Amino acid sequence: MAKVRCPCGRQYVIDDKHLGKRVRCAACGQAFLAKAVGPKPAPTAPVREKAPPRPTRAKAPSPATGEKAPATSPAPPPKPRRRRPRRIGDLAVERGFVSREQLDACLGYQEVIHRSPSEDDRRLGAILVEKGLLSNAQLQSLLDHQQEHAAGEAAEAAAAVPPRPVPREHPISQEHRESIRRTVQEAARERETRKAASTRRLPLPAPIRRLRPGHFAAAAALAVAAAAALWLWPPPLAARTLAAYLTSCSEDSPRPDPELAARDLDLDVRSFGKVSLLAPATHDYAAQLAAFAEGKGGTSWAHLLRTVDMPPAKRAALRLARPVFPASITPGGLRALRVTVRPAAVSMVAKPRGIGTFREARYRFLLVRVATSSWDSGWKVAGYETADAP
Repeated sequence: MAKVRCPCGRQYVIDDKHLGKRVRCAACGQAFLAKAVGPKPAPTAPVREKAPPRPTRAKAPSPATGEKAPATSPAPPPKPRRRRPRRIGDLAVERGFVSREQLDACLGYQEVIHRSPSEDDRRLGAILVEKGLLSNAQLQSLLDHQQEHAAGEAAEAAAAVPPRPVPREHPISQEHRESIRRTVQEAARERETRKAASTRRLPLPAPIRRLRPGHFAAAAALAVAAAAALWLWPPPLAARTLAAYLTSCSEDSPRPDPELAARDLDLDVRSFGKVSLLAPATHDYAAQLAAFAEGKGGTSWAHLLRTVDMPPAKRAALRLARPVFPASITPGGLRALRVTVRPAAVSMVAKPRGIGTFREARYRFLLVRVATSSWDSGWKVAGYETADAP
């Protein structure tokens, strides 16, 4: 007999005839060349293995006596050999996570902890993680491999166990089979009832049941498009006209744009904020034009304002719009006239041109729009006043 050692550190005592051959370690599963290590142990007397008992045969019945030979019971099947589960330390050494010396040191530390009455029982994996030799992920992979190995061995052991024979002396009766079938059917019905009770919901209205995911996607797309249109939609034309005119009234500009205003407002604007439009007021002058044509007293807008009776609001709107009319349009040849006045508020830093200093205030501007049956003036800035003016 000779003593050999696996590279993992385990030692075995084997017969001399196996020296020089490759043998497999039972601990780590690695094959290695068997070499004698240390002095050979003293030879021992070979142990003679007992021969397995021969199965006894049933004796044939004697023709003289007619007696039957006693029946012999079959030999029990051999039990499958239960292999030892692979340990965490051996797996860690096999995968190269730790060395054999590090593992032996941690095993010695674990034995010291176990012998100490004040210390709790600690696993080898926790000690390896505590010493920084393994990470939590590496430890979890080793545990998963160990569980898979144990599950595979359990499956092999279960497959090696032969099925238990059903004794023929006690066959299943038809009544027993019918009872089993009824039990299985009742269990299935009870399971379906519990499932239906757990998933039972209130019925939805028919219009909601007809909705499909495409309907919700279309509604969401319309909402996004509407929000984008509101965000990108340009301001009204009156607000843009006032903003353009205030920009042309900058102190660096030589003169404001005359196409945007009914008259020059003599303003120097340094900066202004957002234009807020107020409710407009529209006045129809068809009746006043008809009365003016019947009077035949003149053709000017000033004569119309002096001779024709009208409400004060209409008179003020027409006076505000007088500079907008070109010389070719007179009240004598008109049959329809509409004047729209729209106030607008804006905060800005401005001053009268040529005098004073710049100051920040909120101003109220008046924009007018004149339309006849064949002509439209568009929006024009007609006047302004400070917001705190009476």
